Amino acid sequence: MATENSSFVQPAIPRFDGHYDHWAMLMENFLRSKEYWGLIENGIPATAEGVEPTEAQLKRNEDQKLKDLKVKNYLFQAIDRTTIETILNKETAKAIWDSMRQKYQGSTKVKRAQLQALRREFEILGMKEGEKVDEYFARTLTIANKMKAHGERMEQIVIIEKILRSMTVKFNYVVCSIEESNDLSTMTIDELQSSLLVHEQRMQGQKEEEHALNITNSEQSRGRDEHRVEGRGRVRGSFRGRGRGRGNDEDMFKTFKESMKKEFDMYDLGRMRYFLGVEVVQNSDGIFICQSKYAEEVLERFGMERRNPVNNPIIPGCRLSKSGNGAVSVDATKYKQLVGSLLYLTVTRPDLMYAVGLISRYMEKPTEMHLQAAKRILRYLKGTVELGIGYRKGSNGSLIAFADSDYAGDVDDRRSTSGYVFMLGTWAVSWSSKKQPVVTLSTTEAEFIAVASCACQGVWLRRVLEKLGHVQGVCTTIYCDNSFAIRLSRNPVLHGRSKHIDVRFHFLRDLTRDGIVELVRCSTQEQVADIMTKPLKLEAFLKLRDELGICVVSKGVKKALHIRTFACAWALFGILLGSSVRFLLGGAAEQFLHGCTWKLWDCIKKWPVLDSYGGSSTRVLEALILLSVVRGVGVPLSYMIIILIGRDDFAFFVSLAYERL
Repeated sequence: MATENSSFVQPAIPRFDGHYDHWAMLMENFLRSKEYWGLIENGIPATAEGVEPTEAQLKRNEDQKLKDLKVKNYLFQAIDRTTIETILNKETAKAIWDSMRQKYQGSTKVKRAQLQALRREFEILGMKEGEKVDEYFARTLTIANKMKAHGERMEQIVIIEKILRSMTVKFNYVVCSIEESNDLSTMTIDELQSSLLVHEQRMQGQKEEEHALNITNSEQSRGRDEHRVEGRGRVRGSFRGRGRGRGNDEDMFKTFKESMKKEFDMYDLGRMRYFLGVEVVQNSDGIFICQSKYAEEVLERFGMERRNPVNNPIIPGCRLSKSGNGAVSVDATKYKQLVGSLLYLTVTRPDLMYAVGLISRYMEKPTEMHLQAAKRILRYLKGTVELGIGYRKGSNGSLIAFADSDYAGDVDDRRSTSGYVFMLGTWAVSWSSKKQPVVTLSTTEAEFIAVASCACQGVWLRRVLEKLGHVQGVCTTIYCDNSFAIRLSRNPVLHGRSKHIDVRFHFLRDLTRDGIVELVRCSTQEQVADIMTKPLKLEAFLKLRDELGICVVSKGVKKALHIRTFACAWALFGILLGSSVRFLLGGAAEQFLHGCTWKLWDCIKKWPVLDSYGGSSTRVLEALILLSVVRGVGVPLSYMIIILIGRDDFAFFVSLAYERL
């Protein structure tokens, strides 16, 4: 028993260091552990006047006085000499405690002022760049606890929302994930801190891994000058086994690929086919990009794959508005998912830009009217799944633009809609449809704002093209159908009728004066950007859609791709089948198959040489596949297909077949 008592550690008396709130909390906990806190709250109970106390009452009073002396002793040990001299005249522990609280915590008025300061500090509190989650939580909870000590009612939901609202940018996706997957009203601060710590450790681990890989890659790539050969070109590689190159010397690429294969596990997958859901088809005529596969997934996800298609994404003259009286609300989460899916489709579908931008304005409180408008876009998508943008080879490389506005088109706040389209040659490369940030007072002002935003985008595109070696030697032409806006951009004098136009949009004047952009008048019927600002009639919509370069990939190219893919799949099957036959039947079967192969070669060697995507190529492959199926000769015909289309194309189409399957 003695050993057990000797090992018990008595709690230390907290010393007063000038921070009263912190010391009072520690001292209160210390006195409660000694069961003396009642003397601080209530003091020594006084004996009623005129009443003779009993012996039990006298004994209890003596015990209380003895305990009070012990509490005073604890307080004297906790307070320094200078402070003790100011409270020597206090007779009880309660009097000493009240004196300390009055001196360091102040009166009610002082508390109120301190609480106001703490509230302001809590409001402007934010996580610093590079600050750890633990450190930020400690700062936040310190202020919250001080506010509680001053009488503020701090609920956990208030602290949690404050923390999530003031995290740094790198935690944005984490905050969104926590808000969507958890009920913040039932979540505790400890749970939030634990979740954020997990994400912080994961991000730190990824950063350290990338840093280590970058160091390794830099050490291995010090000898990159050894791969220089004669000719123009540049190659780049990365530590993740992916690379890209450009140039005009094929020997350089071969040398580079061989050297990279010695250093890394690298595979040449041929031409790019898919990139972030965008399908890329390349041929001798140019490049075609679309999102047909992604569009089909969107239709299936929202149950619209069997609905009847329509010819335009929005009804002509349609004007949506916010929910009014009696409007039926719909699920906002599902509506946001639908709008987000459609927004990604606008990467290759500028014909959807205005309609999707319009329904995205009502994601806060969507109604049945907004949902029906979104479903109509899906029905239009159902009939135009194969549409995309084609960029033909050899077209004119001059950058031109079309800018337009829909004056006071929003019925809720009467703001106008700006829209522009940039064309490189005759194909759209950049487009936008956005509500203007201010309420305009005239059509000229609305048009001027739209053209100014278009000019800013044009400056950026000219710099990008310059970096790519495609310098624009002449000014960029912006076509506008408002003659007054054109005159205003050329006139350097501010007259009375245009003073209401915001000064920031006069940046357009400087660009016009410096010869970077030039505004040219065009008719309303030729205004391509009209499709970005308002719902059009079907005839006008289809016409402008074609002028954007939106089309369906050539059926011949699609057919050749599918046939070549199937041919390569059959070649693989034939190789496996032939290997099995040779194993079972021996050399006789192999000799027979080779004989059939050479007879077939004698029959078709007079055919034209297999080109990239020509009709003769298609007929040769169809004949090979048909004959191989009928005759049952797999291996030699598979070899024949590989010979005809080449090893590189064979690898490309095998990978394509794998992706499609």
